[in-house]
Amino acid sequence: LEFRRVLFYLVEDNRLPLVDMSLMIERGWTSDPQGKFGLANLTSDMLDEGFKKLNALQIADTIRMLGANAGSGSGFDETHLNLNVLKRNFAPAVGLIADMLLSPTFPQNELARLKNERLSAIEAMKSEPNQLGYSVFREKLYGANSAYGQPMTGNGTEASLAAITRDDILAFYSANYFPNVSTIAVTGDITMAEAKALFEKAFAGWKQGTPAEVPAPTPITHTSPNVYIVDRPGAQQSVIFAGYPCIPPTNPDYLPFMVFNSRLGGDFTSRINLNLREDKGFTYGSYSSLGANKLSAPFN
Repeated sequence: LEFRRVLFYLVEDNRLPLVDMSLMIERGWTSDPQGKFGLANLTSDMLDEGFKKLNALQIADTIRMLGANAGSGSGFDETHLNLNVLKRNFAPAVGLIADMLLSPTFPQNELARLKNERLSAIEAMKSEPNQLGYSVFREKLYGANSAYGQPMTGNGTEASLAAITRDDILAFYSANYFPNVSTIAVTGDITMAEAKALFEKAFAGWKQGTPAEVPAPTPITHTSPNVYIVDRPGAQQSVIFAGYPCIPPTNPDYLPFMVFNSRLGGDFTSRINLNLREDKGFTYGSYSSLGANKLSAPFN
């Protein structure tokens, strides 16, 4: 099904009276402008903080009364709204999701609260070795001024959060939230005819547009291996990251690489963990992974 150029996929499953929906917009943290890292994440998280009909508490109460799991979030390459609910409540729940998406008010008081929460999370990250190490790793691969070089949380930095205003949120929303860069996937106890009628009604006001282009990241070029140290005097153990920018999911070698990596370091029983942990006793764990970022995926 395609309406307003939204790609729509449905897998009918009648074993339980449940319906699961995921709506994805192909714009995320990589669309953050320089100096405003954390903007895409804030915008997505504010979708359920109020729209024209309901405020944040009323939205939460409505989700609870429907017996639904519902919310919004984002990643490097996408913004998503998710819903899981009994079939008998699917129609009003979809209406709620549509209102959250099409008429958010982005209240200033909720924005201030979310920014304070992120500042606390950034401070906490500084004492969490894995998060801190991976953030430094990405920054050294892509550069501090690249959206791909920002922390994996999507929260940005203290400076970038301080620079973000409600007007920035409104501008990001207006420039990126279009049906023609969106996909809806539904699974569960619903037919295509039911879904088509429901979604065409709920999203009738969603207008197409020309989304902002996502700049391709340019990894930093190194002519020799480099070592970067975050010194924590007195630390009883260390976290080590190593790697380089590798192939994105669009590369035909991506799936073969994932199969290879499952044996190299993708699981507990992979070679490097069995060698360095189980055999040698050098480490609590050693793993390898390939990222799934759309334009540039790091192997580490």
